[in-house]
Amino acid sequence: MRNAIIILSAFVLIASSCGQATKKQAINENKKDTHFIKLSETHGLLFMRYDNELKLWYEPYIIDFRNNDTLKIEACTYGFDSFVNISPDGKYVFIDNIVKQYEERGDSLRVVCFCALIDIAETKVIAMHSDCSGKWDKNSNWVENGEIRFWNPNNQRLFDIKKIDSVTYFALKEKANIQEIALEKTTDLEQAKKLLKGQVIWGKLNEDTYELVKDERGEYVCKIVFRNGKTISYDYPEFRFVAYFPQEDVLFIEGEHAFPVICNLTTGEETNDVGDPDYRHYSPSKRYRFNGYYSGQVDFYFIQEKLGEKYKTIINLDYSSGSKLQKLMGSVPVEYISDVFWQNDTILNFVMEEKFYYQLILK
Repeated sequence: MRNAIIILSAFVLIASSCGQATKKQAINENKKDTHFIKLSETHGLLFMRYDNELKLWYEPYIIDFRNNDTLKIEACTYGFDSFVNISPDGKYVFIDNIVKQYEERGDSLRVVCFCALIDIAETKVIAMHSDCSGKWDKNSNWVENGEIRFWNPNNQRLFDIKKIDSVTYFALKEKANIQEIALEKTTDLEQAKKLLKGQVIWGKLNEDTYELVKDERGEYVCKIVFRNGKTISYDYPEFRFVAYFPQEDVLFIEGEHAFPVICNLTTGEETNDVGDPDYRHYSPSKRYRFNGYYSGQVDFYFIQEKLGEKYKTIINLDYSSGSKLQKLMGSVPVEYISDVFWQNDTILNFVMEEKFYYQLILK
């Protein structure tokens, strides 16, 4: 829906929320009906609703000054306080995405801080991070702890994508040398506790305070201890065990609304780099792999290349191929991929929604 709007122009700089470093921020002094932040000369960010009890803004929109358009940001359902960090090229922005809600029992307020990465032109969330302490580099890649966690599509591997028919697809699949790696996987909590002893501290719900207390008999995750010393802690009973992949030392836990946290306990890599091992498909030489995960709202897909001992993302399919797919399919995003196979090390074939067949060619 596109609507003309009145732009508010009064701003005040304030400190960022949830312990994040202060970046470019602005708050409407009156905090009445709407909250506007100017992102660049061409775009702004507008929040349409303020929750006085939770003290957070909701219902975010991107404003396109050039076309006088107001476009709702897809899949951005949590609250905003103050953290804003726009990329140097002005195409992407990180904002805080905070879960605040009172527990069903008692008056304790649960607060969980995430950061949403928004594609400004596409007006949608393209990734969720649990840590926004990183920074943009000069090429508009997002860097955390010295590693790129988000590759700007303009810096990614070049590729072509074309539509093919189902007959061609299945004929190519029959001839392909498909390399699938069957990983050992455990979904049994008690078995996982034995395998993860020292790496995961478990907890249970205190029925009186509705808080998370450490207890090895519990089903909730209190703390993850990586083998390189890195840790992630949780103060509320939210994240439960889903699966553990011993061969790759990958732990998969899940929060409310199926929000995933997937960790490689050896390397310290997290969801956007590790992906869900069940999504992976390897090229014949294993130099490349198709990867992805379900975010709790949509699927994210990406292609990675093995560089040294790690796989690094070279193409994010959920947005970097959008313009090419739109020419073929209108506004349908890259979602619901039901089948994938590598024809060789440079050609990936996939099916969307069980009826649209595509071929992606690496350059």
